[in-house]
Amino acid sequence: MKNHLKHLLFLVQTTVLALFFYGLSRLIFFFYTLSHFPMLLDDGFIGAFWQGLRFDLSAFAYLNIIFILLLLIPTRKRETKGYQRILKYLFIGFNGFALFINLTDVVNVQFTGKRMTADILSFILQGDDATNVAGDFIKDYWSLFFVFGILIFTMYKAYSWIEKNQFFLYRSKVNWKCYPISIIVLCFTVLAMRGGTQLRPIKNIHASYYGQGKYVPLILNAPFSILSTLGEKGIQEKNYFKNEEALAIFNAKQQFRNDSLIEKNVLVIILESFGREYIGAYNDFEGYTPFLDSLMRHSLVCENAYANGKKSIEGIPAIISGIP
Repeated sequence: MKNHLKHLLFLVQTTVLALFFYGLSRLIFFFYTLSHFPMLLDDGFIGAFWQGLRFDLSAFAYLNIIFILLLLIPTRKRETKGYQRILKYLFIGFNGFALFINLTDVVNVQFTGKRMTADILSFILQGDDATNVAGDFIKDYWSLFFVFGILIFTMYKAYSWIEKNQFFLYRSKVNWKCYPISIIVLCFTVLAMRGGTQLRPIKNIHASYYGQGKYVPLILNAPFSILSTLGEKGIQEKNYFKNEEALAIFNAKQQFRNDSLIEKNVLVIILESFGREYIGAYNDFEGYTPFLDSLMRHSLVCENAYANGKKSIEGIPAIISGIP
């Protein structure tokens, strides 16, 4: 029984260790994305990190459920070197992965303004987009890999130190008193996964309840954000009219004769994934848009532009809604 309590104490110590490194990765995330939270120091730096602890604990419980169960099962094999080695690999592997995606989320937030969700999996697995940007990511954010190496090495050393000072050198007998305690700890683990005793488990949106909406990316962590959005269904297509009925009400396809247009035409040209640096007229060099450059020489050209969307799918509504 005493040895079983020793293992439960080890579980508490490793949980605190993981949460410490989760918080450290949040601090590094904040350092790289400081410009996104200009008022955080005035609004409460500690508060945002304290609120994030709830989501960190939930992510830890999900990722380390096998590690937790192996410690909770009352078996004399827990003192063997092979068993302890498996525990170490599970802890370092899953929590190291959590630290890695927490750090790489720095890049994602720069473009999307939010934490990674489950749709990142489709981005990685479908098409060549992830492969094409991987080189630029490594070149621009090489320091993150260096920081990750330091974090994973330090976590490994800290775990080894706790492990060395934790276990008895002999195997103690297992009695019935070990099981009720394990069940109680397992119940607390389920509560940690759910984020509390409320009716529904916490989701990404709950981060805005415990902090201002502008600090949601800082309060959340990437593992929790991905896990909580797995299996979510997208927007369901609604068909309120048959095609014939919809066309009878309004037909979007319109044809005009040359003599039917009295006023001047306005032509809107939309380019996908085209930055200012590729347009020659903006940079005084022969760019990739010779025809557009020739039009710009005889047109009203605006030098300043501001993004109204962060994704390609938001581009059309942003442009169309801005036309008087």
